[in-house]
Amino acid sequence: MAAANQMQEEEENATFFVAVHVGAGYHAPSNEKALKSAVKRACLAAGSVLREGSGRCIDAVTAAIQVLEDDPSTNAGRGSNLTEDGPVECDASIMDGNSGVFGVVGAIPGHCFIGQGTNYEIPSVGPNTSHSKGLALAASTAADDEKQIQVSDFTLYCNPQETAGISGLVAQPCDSLKHNGAEEDCTMDTVGVICVDTEGQIASGASSGGIALKVCGRVGLAAMHGAGCWASSKGPASACTKVLRSVVQESNHDCTDRSAGILLVQADDHILVTGRSPKLKAVEIGAAYTSLSFGIGYFGSSMERPKVSILRSTKLQSKTGVDHFEARIDISGGKPPLL
Repeated sequence: MAAANQMQEEEENATFFVAVHVGAGYHAPSNEKALKSAVKRACLAAGSVLREGSGRCIDAVTAAIQVLEDDPSTNAGRGSNLTEDGPVECDASIMDGNSGVFGVVGAIPGHCFIGQGTNYEIPSVGPNTSHSKGLALAASTAADDEKQIQVSDFTLYCNPQETAGISGLVAQPCDSLKHNGAEEDCTMDTVGVICVDTEGQIASGASSGGIALKVCGRVGLAAMHGAGCWASSKGPASACTKVLRSVVQESNHDCTDRSAGILLVQADDHILVTGRSPKLKAVEIGAAYTSLSFGIGYFGSSMERPKVSILRSTKLQSKTGVDHFEARIDISGGKPPLL
């Protein structure tokens, strides 16, 4: 009975951290509310899994990305960009920072939810979907409607390197779009999630509909090892600030991609208390982007609710080519910084 009570107490006091992004590019103010809602729900979905204790990072990443893929406002899953032939093809990846195992699916027709062996119906692609992505395509053929796919188990391989948990994004240049006088989104990136559990273990994942009007069968960076996402539970201290500093310095010299973003999380060493499970104390979070906007959010066990923001370009970007945000967050109970 005592052991059961201790286990229940540890689960209730489990510390964790979740970071989410919805891509770099241009996020229209008219769609900002929907995107913020998607990020918030993704953070809460991952947090509900991580509250159950350690060893749940992969499950938490999966839960969060499923929320993002199910939201039509993101360029992933249901909201994916269209190929040049009209249908949707998706890429996704996930990585366990403890083992270094990496799983990927690429150019999957229909909307591809991260997970193993689950059926999902392919949405019909018609004028409404096209216009929502700033495109003007005819409706899909009837044969493309009502299909289903079997998302098979991920192909896994191991190639661990020691670095911080990184969800990297690379996209094609784009400007804000207008349809019937109203500004529309121009997001051609992945969505991504990074989760850290109470023991400081990290996992990350990414999902993408790819660039607009891509060639059918094209596999994008979201399904590339070391590009779409990265996670390592053995990263060096202060990795976030070091990576951000290198990004800014390189951008000062040669920055040609104006629609890229990167989100990073580095966990401190966990706190060891005699007779109790280790506890995550604090994390560093950093984001850098060269695009007009970058949608991010984060949520920790010490926070009442997720912090969510659509970061916009500033005067700093006109000088250096890149905007950035960084913060250190006390998971053990300190007040989180404002976005």
